[in-house]
Amino acid sequence: MSSYYRQSLENYLKDLDIKANKVLDIGGSSNPAYKRVHSFEVNEYLILDNNAEQDYETNGWKKPDIQADINETIITDTSFDYIFCLEVFEYVYNPLQALRNIKNMLTNNGNALITFPFIYPVHNPKELDYLRYTEFGITKLVEKA
Repeated sequence: MSSYYRQSLENYLKDLDIKANKVLDIGGSSNPAYKRVHSFEVNEYLILDNNAEQDYETNGWKKPDIQADINETIITDTSFDYIFCLEVFEYVYNPLQALRNIKNMLTNNGNALITFPFIYPVHNPKELDYLRYTEFGITKLVEKA
C-alpha cells in the first residue's frame, strides 16, 4: 500500500508528456521516471545516481549511466532539456550545491521536476536519510541556488 504522498506523485507523473532531446533522471536507478510518465519521446535518457545501492541486479535496478553525487561540485554537463529528481532530496545533505548542480545542468530553456517529501518516515538507507523541506524552505533554497 502506498502513501497518499506517493499516490499523488504517481498520479501527477502519469499525466506528463515528455518530449525532449536529452533527459537526466537523478536517482532514477530504482524507479526510472520514463516508466512513470504518460508519454516519453526523448533522444537521450541518462540516469545519474551516487551508487549507494550497488547491488543492482538483485534489486532489479538500472545501473546509473553517470555515477556522481549531486552534493558535490563535479557535474559540468549543461545540455539537459529536462531533469527529473524524484524522491532524492531527503538524502541530500548539501541542498544548495545540489540545486546549483541541477540548475547548471539544464539548457537555457530547460525544466526540472524535483520532489521534496515532507511528512514521510525515515527510510532506507537510514544512515543517508537526512532532511525534510517545507514549501518556504524549498522556495528559499531555489532563490539562493
